[in-house]
Amino acid sequence: MHQKTRAGNQEAGWLLFFYTVPARPVGNRMRIWRKLARIGAIQLKGAVYLLPDDEENRELLQWLVTEAAALGGEAGFAPTARVFPFADQDLHELFTHERIREYAEIARAVDIFGRRLASVRKGSRPPARGTLRQQFQKIRNDFQAVRKIDFFGAQPGRALEKRLVALEPEVLGLTDKVGQARQTPVGSLARLAVKDFQGCTWATRPHPFVDRMASAWLIRRFIDPQARFAFLPEEGLAAAKGDILSFDVSHGDFTHGEDLCTFEVLVLRFGLNDPSLQRLGEIIHDLDLKDAKFGHPETTGVETVLAGIRGQAKGDQEILDQGMVIFDALRASCVPAAPARKRRRS
Repeated sequence: MHQKTRAGNQEAGWLLFFYTVPARPVGNRMRIWRKLARIGAIQLKGAVYLLPDDEENRELLQWLVTEAAALGGEAGFAPTARVFPFADQDLHELFTHERIREYAEIARAVDIFGRRLASVRKGSRPPARGTLRQQFQKIRNDFQAVRKIDFFGAQPGRALEKRLVALEPEVLGLTDKVGQARQTPVGSLARLAVKDFQGCTWATRPHPFVDRMASAWLIRRFIDPQARFAFLPEEGLAAAKGDILSFDVSHGDFTHGEDLCTFEVLVLRFGLNDPSLQRLGEIIHDLDLKDAKFGHPETTGVETVLAGIRGQAKGDQEILDQGMVIFDALRASCVPAAPARKRRRS
């Protein structure tokens, strides 16, 4: 893994950030403080904070200036070559001290997790499938967040990274064993013909989110272009008859099974072979089942966008409509690039 560091660049300078926001509500002041901590700033005095000067940090501070103004306050930042009475090395050590403290917290979490793994190896009752992976993924995410702001490459970060790299194969191996006994062979799901499912009404629960949004997109784009969607409570879906097909609900026509989310079940049962659907299905799987099985880097960003749609849309159908646009774009990004054609020599 590449370690972001500025230790070799002594002349890049510094950014001083200062802000003030109204004392009430208190949450606004904490909001700015938390964001400064998240981007790795250290507090020099009062409301004056320090960051190494680079393009990324300038852009982050520009956003914070805008946010402070929106909260009724004021903020600004200034580049400077020196911060008297500190030498550059003194400032490096201030940043490194904070990162060492944060790495130590993560190392303690790794110690606890390691003892849990050892207990499972010795035959103690294993946790539910996915739990160990979720715990390990959280530790790894916490580490990556600190590493990103470890501007001067603290030694404990490198040691901790080696521990995580060594743990990962064992975590994956143990969690695979935990779930083996409960898995049903994938081939047990009956294949269906797309032509038999045209012009149907597809029903699911209200307030759709990740798997239901993605499944609706899959139905409309690959299975039933004229599909109509309905939103009913669980009890209403159980009583639904006729041409209504239920998806992503308990005991529905199409729902979770065999350690698969509904999106994956639809792809499998209808034999959809579009190459873009595999990676897209893996992203949906991780978001819906939360087992960190695939760990694609874009997964968290997809969830953030879908949460934004769900939060601003005026109704369930609008959630699906806006989701269609997002999943069209995601599919395009998942299509393997065509090999470049060789030019003929004239």
